[in-house]
Amino acid sequence: MSKKAEMYAHIASWKTSGLQQKAYCPLHSIKLSTFHYCKQSAIPIYYASNS
Repeated sequence: MSKKAEMYAHIASWKTSGLQQKAYCPLHSIKLSTFHYCKQSAIPIYYASNS
């Protein structure tokens, strides 16, 4: 799995976890800034794949 695919999987997992980003990231050894950047980058991809 590529890094990008791994981060998108983390975003999907975070959405269903019910945790705040601040709580989710340390549990999965992800920097909050990296998670936020990937989440912002994933928005256009998510909408393009679901239209």
